[in-house]
Amino acid sequence: MYLPPDNSMLKNVLSWYQNKLYYSSASSSFQSLINSRFVIYACNYFNATNKTEYINSLSNKTEMFFNYENQYIKENRIEDMVSLQCVGIAQKKSQEAARYLQDANTSISKAGLSHRVV
Repeated sequence: MYLPPDNSMLKNVLSWYQNKLYYSSASSSFQSLINSRFVIYACNYFNATNKTEYINSLSNKTEMFFNYENQYIKENRIEDMVSLQCVGIAQKKSQEAARYLQDANTSISKAGLSHRVV
């Protein structure tokens, strides 16, 4: 995974938002959040005394978070063009997240690390 060394993504996000390009702004904001969490999770993994427990805990928390947020997305109403863009990007990212979560669970199972609690 490549993480940009500067804040160019943030500058682009702000510019797109100011120009009412909400879909592009939200999409890049999501990617920035993903990049940040990747670094945090990787550091926590390498610092964990029980890596299997950490992976299972993170997997369970991620799945619960995904289910909660996905329900929230489904309940949002589209009222205007701005909300259409916002709900649209949230739904697209939710679908991507579902695929990544499925892939992660498959990898965890193949590695013999899974003891699902969810």
